[in-house]
Amino acid sequence: SSRFGKYVRILFDAQGYVVGGRVSIYLLEKARVVQQSPLERGFHAFYQVLSAADLALQDELKLQRLRTSAPRYLNMSRRTLPGVDDRREFEATNAAMDTLGFPAIEVSCVWRIVAAILHFGNARFRATTSEQAELAAPDELDVACEMLEIDARRFGEALLRPKMMAGAESFSKKQTVAQVEFALGAICKALYERLFLWIVERINENLSRFARESKSFVGILDIAGFELFKVNSFEQLC
Repeated sequence: SSRFGKYVRILFDAQGYVVGGRVSIYLLEKARVVQQSPLERGFHAFYQVLSAADLALQDELKLQRLRTSAPRYLNMSRRTLPGVDDRREFEATNAAMDTLGFPAIEVSCVWRIVAAILHFGNARFRATTSEQAELAAPDELDVACEMLEIDARRFGEALLRPKMMAGAESFSKKQTVAQVEFALGAICKALYERLFLWIVERINENLSRFARESKSFVGILDIAGFELFKVNSFEQLC
């Protein structure tokens, strides 16, 4: 499920012709990145990237690792939906980004971030005798950091022993396994949200190229609930 609300403004010129649009989103259900109820799925993008058939992309994103070990962030939910072909949806998503003018490098970055989140979810931690968390197997964290082009050693250090300030003094704080997993989950939710908002902004750039010519607009509010009305008339129009 995409699980977000949006408000779409369709822009018209003085003659009544559509000249563009703009999307505003809110209530993105970030919690769904790391946890879902048993009968639901996470965001479609995760299942789409796992179904990618392109061998070069599989190698670039280390998808085989995710397919064999099963992404922990998706294990609590259903993996398939009746009538939904994730491989075809993956191709449709790429086609949509191409239509909207996303350069190949940006499309690659989108999928690298999505894959990195899944690799982060498979990172394993264990407690030492002092309850300090440590990496049980650093491979997945290394792969995720490679996807994001960040230093894995420094990232791991910041995750396991974050720097704190007390006045003018700084010190490293020990973290338990639960604290580390919570922090990593929060990072993954923030990553997905920023990626989502960036994509929406790129879409708006494409839809608003002739916005200066607009003289009026029709607003459409799209949030969960309207589809449940027995009679749905013009309530979504603003």
